[in-house]
Amino acid sequence: MGRFFMGFIAAGTTQNRTLTVTNFWNPTGDWGASPMLANPRNPGATLVSDFHSKVLNPATGAFDYSISVSNRGPANTFFDIDF
Repeated sequence: MGRFFMGFIAAGTTQNRTLTVTNFWNPTGDWGASPMLANPRNPGATLVSDFHSKVLNPATGAFDYSISVSNRGPANTFFDIDF
């Protein structure tokens, strides 16, 4: 579906991120069983993506997709999420 810039992750750390991706044709953001994968922007970073979840947010009526990203490499990096 797309690539979304997520920011910076230091070596040896883990971040939990949540995406809600809606548009005119898909106002609830229900993309089915869509896996997400972290994509490092710098060489030397080893990103591991796990803990995927999909939750219907009662406040917005849209689906929130969550992922846990760990940088297990020796280098800090900026990263994207491929969805």
